[in-house]
Amino acid sequence: MAAGYGQVGLLTVARRRLWLAVAALELPPDTPRSWAREGRSARRRRWPVMMGLTIVGWPARTVAFVLRCAFGSMRTAMRLVRTVHTIWP
Repeated sequence: MAAGYGQVGLLTVARRRLWLAVAALELPPDTPRSWAREGRSARRRRWPVMMGLTIVGWPARTVAFVLRCAFGSMRTAMRLVRTVHTIWP
């Protein structure tokens, strides 16, 4: 039974290599490969972008959360006032 798993693994590796070879032949030579590892320069360029998104993103999410909570509280208060006004005119 274990021998069958070895053959499946070999078939999987062969299919992956074939796919990579076909993909490499179809792409123009100057196109970066998605399976190639990024160099150090790519990581250095990505770091400031991620920090900028973090600096902008977290305050924006916080403001959205506060506004959503305030709107929900205001809606609840208005429903309570309407209910009380209906009960005691």
